[in-house]
Amino acid sequence: MKKVLKTFLLIHFFIIILSSTFLFLNSYLEFHHKTKIENPVVNGTLDYILNNPIIKNYRILSGTNTGYGFYGINVATEKFFVVEVLDKDCNKIKEVTTFGLHKKNSLSRFQVLSSGIFNLISENRHRKKELKKKPSKALEAQAKFDDKYVDKIFKYVGLTAAKNTRNAAYYNVKLLALHPKEIWKEEQYDQKTSAFIYKQIEYDLSQLK
Repeated sequence: MKKVLKTFLLIHFFIIILSSTFLFLNSYLEFHHKTKIENPVVNGTLDYILNNPIIKNYRILSGTNTGYGFYGINVATEKFFVVEVLDKDCNKIKEVTTFGLHKKNSLSRFQVLSSGIFNLISENRHRKKELKKKPSKALEAQAKFDDKYVDKIFKYVGLTAAKNTRNAAYYNVKLLALHPKEIWKEEQYDQKTSAFIYKQIEYDLSQLK
């Protein structure tokens, strides 16, 4: 019984170490604008180990497929929308960050949308890279559908704020992701200055009527 338990634990921790090490290295290389690990033998072996149906389902059920962003470099933990409403001369009239929500709990629930859209955009960017390597009509259709879906979400996130603003001509919707900082070492911690723009789209109100 002890031998079985030891074998199980060895396999279990091997999967964890392999997952975290591989994800860490890829995150590090990508963050520093270097290429990811692209050795076909290495990638093929890792893909077989981590993503074959048996181990993949085990990782999902055991939770070992989550949480390893903890080991990453400057991991973005929070995503949020910001809408800039502009006049006809492209001067900013106002900026919207709370979207009429008055409680932090409500805003946190709304940010589930921004987090979901962030993940969708990220997945679609990866899908487009795969399409360049190996064309697929199904993947191409999915990529186009996701692009249209993201565009509609961005459009309607900012549309109400823009329509309710006097002299508004354009509005710019930004999806930002937060880079964690050492907040306990900083007396002034500003969410916006700690974020980077992941995607932004500008809309002309006259074209939406």
